[in-house]
Amino acid sequence: MKLKVSALAALFLLLSLGLCSCSKSPELRDGHYKAKSETVDPQGGYGEVVLDIEDGKIKNVKYLTFMKDGHVKDESYGKDSSEAEYQIAQLCVQQCTAYAEDLVKKQELAQVDCISGATWNYELFHSAVEKILAEAEPES
Repeated sequence: MKLKVSALAALFLLLSLGLCSCSKSPELRDGHYKAKSETVDPQGGYGEVVLDIEDGKIKNVKYLTFMKDGHVKDESYGKDSSEAEYQIAQLCVQQCTAYAEDLVKKQELAQVDCISGATWNYELFHSAVEKILAEAEPES
C-alpha cells in the first residue's frame, strides 16, 4: 500500500513539473508597435518593423529596410549596380516579407530562421522586433 501511495505521489509530482514547464509564457500586450533597428548594415542602412498584437498574438507584421539616407529599399534598390548585384539586392528586399510572415506563423522571434543571402536583413529585423517585444511584455 505504501508503495502505491509513493508511486502515485511521484507520478503526481512528475506530471505537475511537466505541466509547469510546458506552460505558455505570458501573452504580449495588445497594441500597435513600431521600432527601428539598433543594428545597421555595412552601408548604414536600417530596418523598421510595424507590428500589431491582438489577443496576445503577433499579427500584421510589416518589415521594410532603408538606406542610410532614409530612402526605402524597394524595386529600384541596387539598380545602379551590375545586373547580378541588382538581382541579389532585390532578393534581399523580397526576404523582408518572408521574415514578417515567418514571425506571424511561428509567434516567436527565436524561431524565425535566417535566410541565406539576406543575413543583414535578418539582423535588422531581429533588432527591431526585439525592441517591440520588450515594449509589449506584460507588466509585472
